[in-house]
Formats: sequence, structure tokens, C-alpha cells
Amino acid sequence: MESFFSRIKSYFSGDYGGRYLELILKEVGVFDGGVGAALFPKGLKDGIRFNKAKHRFEVECRFVVPNTKGAERIADIAVVEVDSDEIIGLVEIKYEDHKQPTNAAQLMDYIAYSSKHGVPFVYLTQYYPPSSDLDALRESQSRHFLYSDIAQELDQKNHLSRLLIEYFKENGLMYEQIDIELLGKLLIRFFNPQRGHGKIRNIEHMTNLIPETFRQVLQNMRLLSSEIRHCFVGIDEKSRQPSIDFCLQPKYNKKKIAALVKDSESFDDIEPDSPARSGGRLCVYAMQSLYSGQDRDNNWLYVEYGFLFNMDVGLSEPSIDCYAKVLGKNIKDEIYDDKRCKANVLMDKGKAVSDLRHVIGSVFERAKKYAVIKSYIPSLE
Repeated sequence: MESFFSRIKSYFSGDYGGRYLELILKEVGVFDGGVGAALFPKGLKDGIRFNKAKHRFEVECRFVVPNTKGAERIADIAVVEVDSDEIIGLVEIKYEDHKQPTNAAQLMDYIAYSSKHGVPFVYLTQYYPPSSDLDALRESQSRHFLYSDIAQELDQKNHLSRLLIEYFKENGLMYEQIDIELLGKLLIRFFNPQRGHGKIRNIEHMTNLIPETFRQVLQNMRLLSSEIRHCFVGIDEKSRQPSIDFCLQPKYNKKKIAALVKDSESFDDIEPDSPARSGGRLCVYAMQSLYSGQDRDNNWLYVEYGFLFNMDVGLSEPSIDCYAKVLGKNIKDEIYDDKRCKANVLMDKGKAVSDLRHVIGSVFERAKKYAVIKSYIPSLE
């Protein structure tokens, strides 16, 4: 079933993107003071903490840009004092429009107002903005947050906030924090012997938490692929969305498999039992087409990237690698690179994006050595 806010959205004739989100945040903020606290963790003007009894959210709030002849901007959300109507906090929301050429000038106007009036400014985006925007925010001591950052700070006990979190999850707007212990239990069931793991046989784990962990892993890969796709410079923005997939790569003990084959000579297939298993890995990945021209059959070109969750016998938690490879009609052997990751890629979208960009950038540089496909390989922003 669709989430509550998705069903409400379906009644509108258009998507409305950030406009719809700002209205939701405003209304949820009326009942959950955690919205204001999440947006302004260091406080509002003069360090005042958000108080829903003393402050209110206003959407589409006008303010005059300093050092202009009365030019105005319209803030997506402003925090206003109830008694004085004074603006004490500003929020600009970017949905799919984070690469608009006018964004830099708009951002500087917000920063100018923030600096002159001592009003904290928050830049809330679906994707990471260009590095030049992040630098400007950092230098002005303004704050940047992803939707995920806000969602993770909301009060799970508040019914409306839970509905907003469901909306973020359903629309791939929230990077979900994955419990590595539960991920390990999932992988044990995939790859390792059944014996010796009785604690896993917990009804809540087996029917809810472990399946939910698998969903989170795939959903996060979907979100990461959207972020990475927007980092490609030189790829057609209308090109197909990356596809998300996974595969299981079990490992078996060579001697035990040989014995099984010998004992099963009268059968076409064998079913390796638990003692023959020696771990394996779960591969969760995205695949993106890099060629959108004519004659695809003779010029197809893809980049595949994702994470490898490696589980060995006797371990309770997996090791994690990220990888990337370029495959193409005119490439004799796939171009591949990987690197070991820290467990924080399960919790931190920025770290996951950074690690993936590292290996993708590596294979792109090597792929550009092929003259036939060089022009099809994008660079990373």
C-alpha cells in the first residue's frame, strides 16, 4: 500500500516536487517540534531553540535581498516568531532542480540575508549540490542537509512524523541505516551452514527484521544510483534510469564438493549440503547505460557499480567492498576496480557515495584509453 503522503500527492495534477515537501514539513512541524530542531540543530537567530509554541513555519515567505534596490526572494520555508513576525530562520529546498544554472545566485542571496541579519540558513536537498555551493555554505557557516538527515532526526513516536518517514522511504528519498548484525544474519542464512546459529531462529528476526534489512540494502542502492547518475558529466540527462539488481555468489569447499560429485554420479545435478558451504557474498549493484546513440548492438556500453558483502564461515558480520566495472562491445575484457570499505557505508550516504565515486572514476579513466569508446565515457562532477 502507498504511504499516506503519496496517496495525498496522487490527487494533484502535477508532481510539485519541493513545493509539496515544504508544505508537508510545515504541517508536520506544527505537531512535531523535532522538525524545527532537526532543521536548526544549532538553534535559530541568537541561538534560540525552536519552540512550536513561540515559532511557526511559513511557506513561500518573501524577504528583501541586501545590497539591492528592493529585490526580493521567496524562501521555501521561513521560521517566524509568533509575537513579532520576525524571520529567525530560512530554508531553501531543492528537489530535482539542484542543477539549475540560477541556483548559485539564489544561494548567494540567501547567504547575504543570513549574514546581514544573523539568521541561520539551511539548504535542504535531495542530492548533493555542486562542490562550489557546498564551499559557499561552509564559508558562511550555513548548513546543508539531505532529506535523509532530517528524516533520521524525526520523532518516531509521533504519528505524523512516522508517516513522513514512510513517504521518504517509499520515494527513495531517505538513506536507511542498516544494522550490520542483522545483515550478517541474513548472509549466514544465504551462505553458511545451518548448524551453530540457533540465535537467528527468532520469529521477529526471521519474519520482520532480516527481510527488512534486505529491502533496505536494495533501497539504498536505488538511492545511491540516483545520486551517482547526477554526478556524471557528459551523459544524456534523459538516458534511462540505472537498473538495480543483486546476485548471490556462494563458495564451496573444493574437497567436499568433489566428494559430493563422486557420490552423485547417477544424478545430473547435485545439491551441496551445509558442510560443503564455505561462505559467499551478496552483490548489490546498479547498471547504467553510457551510450544512447544509434546502432546500440555494435556500440553498447555500460557501467556497473555497487557493493559486495562478503561472509566467511565462523564470522557474524560481513566485510564490505565497493566495486565498479565498465563493459562494452568494443572492450575485450571488462575494466574492473574495487576497494575495501568501512562499515559506516551502511549508515552514511556521503561515505558510500565517496567510495563509489572512487572506483567509478578509476574505471572511467582506464576506459578512456580505448579510442573507440572514449567519447562515450562521462567524467565525474
